[in-house]
Amino acid sequence: MPTGNILIDRLLNAQITYISTKQYEDHRTEIMNRLAQKLARKGEKAYIVPEGGSNEIGALGYLNCMREMAGFIKKEKINAVYCAVGSGGTYAGLLLGKKLLKVDVDLNGVIICDTVPYFTEKILNICERAISRFNMKIKIEQNDINLIDGYVGQGYAIPYQEEVEIIKRVAKTGIILEPVYTGKTFYGMLQQLKVKKYKKVIFIHTGGLFSIFAFNKILFSYRN
Repeated sequence: MPTGNILIDRLLNAQITYISTKQYEDHRTEIMNRLAQKLARKGEKAYIVPEGGSNEIGALGYLNCMREMAGFIKKEKINAVYCAVGSGGTYAGLLLGKKLLKVDVDLNGVIICDTVPYFTEKILNICERAISRFNMKIKIEQNDINLIDGYVGQGYAIPYQEEVEIIKRVAKTGIILEPVYTGKTFYGMLQQLKVKKYKKVIFIHTGGLFSIFAFNKILFSYRN
């Protein structure tokens, strides 16, 4: 039986195209373009959303998130903001907002897949395209990006014991984290806070609640 997002897609009667891991890694954009062209020939119009919605348009959502937080960050003297980095759009948007609004706060991204060099290049690319497309009077350089590695575990969407223990502990406070993004990010943040001199931080909860149901057995295979 399907769970998570697939279940919702099925409920909405969406047409789902399945591809292999290799196809996803190497040819997902090409495949999406091909499907869009197929729909166009039928007189339909397709809008292609990139992985994670991570492009210059999608990043505007988290630019506005930083806009919403800016006054609070200043008033409460927040030292740092933490977020998950899984496709780069969230971090890119927050960084654009930080630069545009001159928000004095450290912006830390915990990567949950791939590598720091990969995401550094991708985030720079998203930011550069946004700056160009929307005529932003800012400049973003590599040293503006602070990414944290070491919490991916064995790979994307593969939970590990320390992460699962944190998910269970935080759940008792009424906040649900999931094993793919927020669980690893929250665990990474806690480890970082053992050595950082921050007094106040903001953790960006990026959602993903529906995915937790797909990890039912794994979550309870670890015993505290």
